[in-house]
Amino acid sequence: MLMIKSHKLIIVKLAIATLTIISFFSAMCSSNNYGKNNEIISVIFKYNIPVVKLNEELQNITDSLYIFYNGEDILYMLPYIFTVENDTAITKQETRYSYFIYRKGENTGYYYSSLNADNNKLSVDSFLMNKAFTGNTFYDNVNDSLVETIRDYKNYSLLEKYISKIKSDQSYPDSLLIYYTNQLKGVDFTFSKELEGLKKLKISKIRMLYNSQFYKDYSFKFPKREFSFELKENDIADTKNVFSLFNRFRKDRLDKKYE
Repeated sequence: MLMIKSHKLIIVKLAIATLTIISFFSAMCSSNNYGKNNEIISVIFKYNIPVVKLNEELQNITDSLYIFYNGEDILYMLPYIFTVENDTAITKQETRYSYFIYRKGENTGYYYSSLNADNNKLSVDSFLMNKAFTGNTFYDNVNDSLVETIRDYKNYSLLEKYISKIKSDQSYPDSLLIYYTNQLKGVDFTFSKELEGLKKLKISKIRMLYNSQFYKDYSFKFPKREFSFELKENDIADTKNVFSLFNRFRKDRLDKKYE
């Protein structure tokens, strides 16, 4: 009788262990197939930031990053220039990428400095504020006054032009141009939830235009300049690495969950 009980106990323990393993790998398989038909949506985010130096020189800082969507998971691919130099010259220069991935609705994601690097947990809000300008208010429904509307403008569904009623400092543009599209389906990134909700269209481009003018506390005249932010559809050249990164994120995320 004791032997029978012992065997029964072993069988029960094995059954529990087997179910645990099956549950874990089922979650892994489900995670690896996340997203409808493994579909990936990709956009490129481009921006231009004008910087006026005290010597009156205007410098335009332009950059871009890539955003990929697969189900509820979002990947940001950040290009940077990798440079090797000696005492006399640059010996190597190439574009490399770092990556940040998170699941929609979660507060933290994983940052990878390269394809093979270990992950580091980062705050989603902090990353998006620093790298994608989220949290910045481009449109003020109190101070911005709509002065012109053009439908079906070139490749855009709608173009709106606004001017500021009050310009408290040099950060306020002389005119604000907002471009809308009926494309970019499935893209979660937004310049203004308020305007997109009202228009039932996606904002794909914003231009903030400044005339050449004097400002208080500055002795020189600021040059004409423009801030611009744009989202465009992007063709994915290397789907293999993109899928690999999504699947690695899901594995890392599950590893943390089962620790």
